[in-house]
Amino acid sequence: MNESVRHLLELFDALPEPDKRSAVVEILRRAPVGEADIPASGLDELAGELFAALDAEEAARATDR
Repeated sequence: MNESVRHLLELFDALPEPDKRSAVVEILRRAPVGEADIPASGLDELAGELFAALDAEEAARATDR
């Protein structure tokens, strides 16, 4: 991992949770199709984790009302 990526991840870690989720979605949208080092199953797993986190956040907001 180069220094630029390390710095980007440090900035990412400092974001509030909703912004982190938005950033992940945008990064996945920008991933090169057919050239990614991440196999499709890995992307499916990442997407599943992201959607589970979004569902949990939505459920938490519903109980706060």
